[in-house]
Amino acid sequence: MTNDRPFRIASLLQQEIAMDLARHLDTSKFGLVTVTSVDVNPKLTSATVFVHAQKKNGELAKAVEKSEHYWLKDLQKRITLRKIPHLNFRVDQGVGYANRINDLLREIKEK
Repeated sequence: MTNDRPFRIASLLQQEIAMDLARHLDTSKFGLVTVTSVDVNPKLTSATVFVHAQKKNGELAKAVEKSEHYWLKDLQKRITLRKIPHLNFRVDQGVGYANRINDLLREIKEK
């Protein structure tokens, strides 16, 4: 039997962090901010949160990392877990790569 707890916690964290980012980040600066995925290690001690913004993706990572302590405190108020995993925020480069590939394919199709 597999342990699906890390997956369930990752899903919960993704939803909660996405709501926090939508409420607290400046959309005029970053545009739409998306939490693309959350990976929680099997021991539930740390989680990598992948985020993507329409604009200024590099600055997004800095802004979110700076406020990591705030995110943890806010999550602890709303989520009933004994211990919230340590959050590591990373910019998801995959979305940008996928958009670039789609643009290239569209160009080829138009020719």
